[in-house]
Amino acid sequence: MNNIKVDIAIIGAGPGGYVAAIVAAKEGKTVAIIEKDKLGGTCTNYGCIPTKAMLASVSVMEEIENAKRIGLNVEKVDLNFSDVIKHRNRAVTASRKGIELLLQKAGVNILFGNGIISEGKNIIVKDDKNDEIANITYDKLIIATGSTPVKFPPFNMDEVWTSDDIWNIENLPSNIGIIGGGVIGCEFATFFAKSGVNVTILELMPQLIPTEDEDIAKELLDNLKKNKNLNIYCNVKVTECNKNENSNEKRFLVKAQMSDGNFKEFSFDNILLSVGRKPVLPEGIDKLGVKISERGFIEINEYMQTSNPNVYAIGDVTGRLMLAHTASKQGEIAIENILGRKNSIRYSDIPSVIFTLPEIASVGLREKDCKKNGINYKIGICPFISNGKARAMGLTKGFAKVITEVETDKILGVSIIGPHATDMIMEGVTAVSKEMKVEELFQFVHPHPTLTETIIEAALASIDKAIHL
Repeated sequence: MNNIKVDIAIIGAGPGGYVAAIVAAKEGKTVAIIEKDKLGGTCTNYGCIPTKAMLASVSVMEEIENAKRIGLNVEKVDLNFSDVIKHRNRAVTASRKGIELLLQKAGVNILFGNGIISEGKNIIVKDDKNDEIANITYDKLIIATGSTPVKFPPFNMDEVWTSDDIWNIENLPSNIGIIGGGVIGCEFATFFAKSGVNVTILELMPQLIPTEDEDIAKELLDNLKKNKNLNIYCNVKVTECNKNENSNEKRFLVKAQMSDGNFKEFSFDNILLSVGRKPVLPEGIDKLGVKISERGFIEINEYMQTSNPNVYAIGDVTGRLMLAHTASKQGEIAIENILGRKNSIRYSDIPSVIFTLPEIASVGLREKDCKKNGINYKIGICPFISNGKARAMGLTKGFAKVITEVETDKILGVSIIGPHATDMIMEGVTAVSKEMKVEELFQFVHPHPTLTETIIEAALASIDKAIHL
């Protein structure tokens, strides 16, 4: 067994852990990172990268299908699922190998195995045969062990898919029921429905993507409903899920109470459960004396530090915004504070990006936040159909929305639903994080014709000074 002494030990090599490791190593610290699965964590292997690779295929398909609007006649487009899988796997493998190369070049000691916390600032690493392969002694510890999909009755059957194990499928299902219309559910629904699969979403809340404002959710709903393969039911409570004993029919019978109070039965060949994630805690965490919340997440302060001053936690395991880029930024902040440079995160400055068709991106406050906190606000909206670049591209679905404070004209939040929303949101991130006023944003010259002109027009609309609306 190898005995390794380092300044910083990190358990988990997802987007939080590996970024923290590289930053620390470049600051001259000795670092060991332990990963029991694959480098890149959920993001690279089961989340961000594979889903976006697959959604890229149906996004291009939609563009080709709608090519007539810009003067192109294209023959019928067919999706080859096996080739989509190959494209997805190439993207995942390239990302994973890239992470390994970055860690190696930074001089990080990479250990594959289960990191078990032991007494006296030690971590025992065991391989998949449960043999001890290393003992790591550290000065500071960062826990970046991530999360796993929630599974509960009546869906706790092996045959029910989650966003982790759906990647094992080799053929498109004929139909699928998606339980949960949040980000994960809507992204998978977008892909499957566009691929020709009959999809039904059952969402407990009154709208899709409950984290977003009602007008954003309605715009998404209106666009998704145009797909004949997709059925959406909101304000629905699933009460039963049973295997169908009749082998000649669909495999699952699902009973749900609908919005009108009546019960309806659905039948599906496959079910994807996408109702949230829960933290994965490292083995032996009780030896550290860190505080765990009632929901099972590791409690941290603004510096990513736990109740144990030598232990930090980042990413999904903290229960903050469960996004890959949040984890990465938390990793950077943790290292800053380990080095004695006090730094923190304002979570409202972190953007949310959703890769449905059309895309959604938001940063800062939503209208629901303003109402909840009693903030006196105004909104400005610029539909993409009023934007010259969007009309030239033939991509006019959706709008940009800016929320400003009445008293100061300060930009509080930006939401976009439409073409390239996930790329455009960075202007909103800058405006919100720098607490810019509308007039300050207006001082920057926006190139014409570009889609980003919708943001400044929406901002100007919020103070009744729109030019092109």
